[in-house]
Amino acid sequence: MKSISLLFLYICITTNIYATSGNTKFKDFNNATKQLMNKVYNELPSTTIYCQAKFRNKTILNIDEYTNKTNILRKELEWEHIVPAQNFGKNFIEWTHGDTKCIEKGISGRDCAKTVNKQYQYMQSDLYNIYPVIGFINSKRSNFQFKDGETRVTQVISFVNNFFNENKYEFGKCSIVIDRKEKTVIPPNYTKGIIARTYLYMDSTYRKYRLTDKQKKLFSKWNKDYPVTKKECHRAKLISRLQGNHNKILKKLCEKAKFYK
Repeated sequence: MKSISLLFLYICITTNIYATSGNTKFKDFNNATKQLMNKVYNELPSTTIYCQAKFRNKTILNIDEYTNKTNILRKELEWEHIVPAQNFGKNFIEWTHGDTKCIEKGISGRDCAKTVNKQYQYMQSDLYNIYPVIGFINSKRSNFQFKDGETRVTQVISFVNNFFNENKYEFGKCSIVIDRKEKTVIPPNYTKGIIARTYLYMDSTYRKYRLTDKQKKLFSKWNKDYPVTKKECHRAKLISRLQGNHNKILKKLCEKAKFYK
């Protein structure tokens, strides 16, 4: 009986630690992005993750370098979940089956989860998983999974012909390829380490999200092949002060590289 009681106590303690190792401060996504803009990117080079496009407030500078189409929507800065909200949201019953409170309000799916489930609210507002992007790239990326591969910067003539290709999107100066048919994204090499460490952080921090074996193998490889940078580590340090928790995977690597003291 004593051993059973000790085991139960151990499970309770470790479960509590595991459950609170993530974000427990920000519950609103819009507030989270304001914190990033005003208290993180004011101390970092203001560039988007995939394209390294410079931005000022919500304006993407030199936007024509990424599209020469005048009727493209969502040209302004947006904030993207590196691990899409759908990837962990589908593990919440409020997202998949709703809730009585949501029925009363006439909402369902994602809106239901972010309205009534506190754990989901914390996960979707975790600053480590949110990065600035060009709006139309965010819309094309959707919730597609990342894959390995090489990218290239398209020439203007190729860019004009390929941007509205039925299945594959390329973005001028930005070396990212989004394949709608495969529902995959090949990101630029300089983002692969950041992406990997974000996925590994979410997997190790929240019970409601788990990588597949295939994903874990890919992101472990990217984590090794594309080391941390000073900017990545500085961003993490600023976020840890705001959010009150560390990306432990990233912190260890930054300390080893002497970028995080």
